[in-house]
Amino acid sequence: MAIDIGLWRSTLGDTHPHTGIEVAWDYWPQATHLVWEAPALVACLTGGGGGSEQAVFKRELDAILAGALARWQAAQLESPQVSLDRFFVEVQAGFEASSDEDQATGVAVLITGDGAAIANVGLGRAYAWHADRGVLEQLTEDDSLAVKYAAQQIPEWFRETAASAFRKRGEDRDPCRWTVRPVSAEPGGVFVLVSGQVESQLTHAYLTAAMEDIHRDPVALAGAQDLADRIGSLAVRFGAAGLKEDRTEWKVHSRLAVAVVWIDD
Repeated sequence: MAIDIGLWRSTLGDTHPHTGIEVAWDYWPQATHLVWEAPALVACLTGGGGGSEQAVFKRELDAILAGALARWQAAQLESPQVSLDRFFVEVQAGFEASSDEDQATGVAVLITGDGAAIANVGLGRAYAWHADRGVLEQLTEDDSLAVKYAAQQIPEWFRETAASAFRKRGEDRDPCRWTVRPVSAEPGGVFVLVSGQVESQLTHAYLTAAMEDIHRDPVALAGAQDLADRIGSLAVRFGAAGLKEDRTEWKVHSRLAVAVVWIDD
């Protein structure tokens, strides 16, 4: 099964005075990717925290993911669900060995000859893109405070906050939890993974509309990387519009990671 993978993340700062400037770091968290092609494992993670003392940067996430991948590769696992669950176990183990302040949310897909599975922590999202209709279908369920406290009145701004994250366990912290589920991986199928979407205030409605615009574009897509780049370009355009109102608002850029996994016909 041939699989085409495209990745997008911004290296631009997203807080004043770094807004729109190429930077190695910013005051706020960054996102990253992990890709392993045999079998196809693709993950998007976004660091948590805030401020220069607490933000989790790409370089820190990359080290944790590299260690998790090495331990995961040493395990002999069977079904895609079991295997992907084990990968998330290893990612959590990396955070157990890191700073108390480090945390991240994310999403991943694993495609093997035996099937496929997706997993997410917090507000990491996986979508199926039905390219023939331009329809984006969310496959994951958000683990947000709105779900956790559904029976209680909580502030609106608090509702779209992740209820769980990769982070070191403690007496005052709930254990990290994630959901793994099987998905269909047919020839021609397209998965779109996004982490940092909610933190970046990139609304589901905007992303859905953007994908419809891509579907209507007369210029044909050149593959997974082209689709990932187009999504990223539209996302930054969305963020830039918001930044005209508030330069310090959390908008797209370094928090957002996009991955496109396209199964060839």
